[in-house]
Amino acid sequence: MEVDTDPELQAAIKIFGHFFDVLGQPFSVLNAEGKHIYYNQENADLDECHRNEVLGKHMLNIFPSIHADDNEMLKALQYGEESVNHQKKLLHTER
Repeated sequence: MEVDTDPELQAAIKIFGHFFDVLGQPFSVLNAEGKHIYYNQENADLDECHRNEVLGKHMLNIFPSIHADDNEMLKALQYGEESVNHQKKLLHTER
Protein backbone atom coordinates (compact mmCIF):
# COMPACT_ATOMS: atom_id res chain seq x y z
CA MET A 1 0.00 0.00 0.00
CA GLU A 2 1.36 3.40 -1.01
CA VAL A 3 1.38 5.95 1.80
CA ASP A 4 2.43 9.60 1.64
CA THR A 5 5.94 9.58 3.07
CA ASP A 6 8.69 12.16 3.29
CA PRO A 7 11.32 11.26 0.65
CA GLU A 8 14.16 11.24 3.21
CA LEU A 9 12.23 8.90 5.50
CA GLN A 10 11.37 6.68 2.56
CA ALA A 11 15.05 6.50 1.59
CA ALA A 12 16.08 5.67 5.16
CA ILE A 13 13.56 2.84 5.36
CA LYS A 14 14.82 1.49 2.04
CA ILE A 15 18.39 1.55 3.37
CA PHE A 16 17.69 0.21 6.88
CA GLY A 17 14.63 -1.98 6.17
CA HIS A 18 16.62 -5.23 6.10
CA PHE A 19 18.30 -4.32 9.40
CA PHE A 20 14.86 -3.66 10.94
CA ASP A 21 13.67 -7.04 9.63
CA VAL A 22 16.51 -8.98 11.26
CA LEU A 23 16.68 -6.87 14.42
CA GLY A 24 14.69 -9.43 16.40
CA GLN A 25 12.70 -6.69 18.13
CA PRO A 26 9.28 -5.21 17.33
CA PHE A 27 9.83 -2.09 15.24
CA SER A 28 7.49 0.23 13.40
CA VAL A 29 7.66 3.64 11.75
CA LEU A 30 4.80 6.11 11.39
CA ASN A 31 4.63 8.96 8.90
CA ALA A 32 3.74 12.49 9.99
CA GLU A 33 0.03 11.63 9.74
CA GLY A 34 0.31 8.68 12.15
CA LYS A 35 0.07 6.00 9.45
CA HIS A 36 2.33 2.95 9.54
CA ILE A 37 4.90 3.08 6.78
CA TYR A 38 7.08 0.30 8.20
CA TYR A 39 6.08 -2.59 10.46
CA ASN A 40 8.40 -5.55 10.95
CA GLN A 41 7.38 -9.18 11.41
CA GLU A 42 8.27 -9.23 15.12
CA ASN A 43 5.76 -6.42 15.63
CA ALA A 44 3.13 -8.30 13.62
CA ASP A 45 3.75 -11.45 15.67
CA LEU A 46 3.46 -9.53 18.94
CA ASP A 47 0.23 -7.84 17.82
CA GLU A 48 -1.10 -11.10 16.33
CA CYS A 49 -1.78 -9.61 12.92
CA HIS A 50 -0.35 -9.49 9.41
CA ARG A 51 1.93 -6.69 8.28
CA ASN A 52 -0.30 -5.85 5.32
CA GLU A 53 -3.23 -5.28 7.72
CA VAL A 54 -1.28 -2.48 9.39
CA LEU A 55 0.79 -0.83 6.66
CA GLY A 56 -0.75 2.37 5.37
CA LYS A 57 -3.29 2.58 8.16
CA HIS A 58 -3.47 5.05 11.02
CA MET A 59 -2.40 3.67 14.39
CA LEU A 60 -5.69 4.65 16.07
CA ASN A 61 -7.72 2.78 13.43
CA ILE A 62 -5.74 -0.42 13.89
CA PHE A 63 -5.43 -0.22 17.68
CA PRO A 64 -8.59 1.50 18.98
CA SER A 65 -7.68 0.72 22.60
CA ILE A 66 -4.95 3.37 22.54
CA HIS A 67 -5.51 7.06 23.09
CA ALA A 68 -3.60 9.64 21.07
CA ASP A 69 -2.68 11.67 24.16
CA ASP A 70 -1.35 8.57 25.96
CA ASN A 71 0.64 6.98 23.12
CA GLU A 72 4.39 7.53 22.97
CA MET A 73 4.67 7.33 19.18
CA LEU A 74 1.80 9.72 18.54
CA LYS A 75 3.04 12.15 21.21
CA ALA A 76 6.44 12.14 19.54
CA LEU A 77 4.79 13.06 16.23
CA GLN A 78 2.59 15.77 17.71
CA TYR A 79 4.87 17.33 20.32
CA GLY A 80 8.36 16.12 19.42
CA GLU A 81 8.63 14.29 22.77
CA GLU A 82 11.22 11.51 22.85
CA SER A 83 10.50 8.21 24.57
CA VAL A 84 13.22 5.65 25.31
CA ASN A 85 12.65 2.04 26.43
CA HIS A 86 8.89 2.47 26.67
CA GLN A 87 6.77 -0.67 26.24
CA LYS A 88 3.01 -0.91 26.05
CA LYS A 89 0.58 -3.70 25.20
CA LEU A 90 -1.87 -2.80 22.44
CA LEU A 91 -5.14 -4.60 21.80
CA HIS A 92 -6.31 -4.80 18.21
CA THR A 93 -9.73 -5.28 16.68
CA GLU A 94 -10.78 -8.03 14.32
CA ARG A 95 -9.81 -7.09 10.77
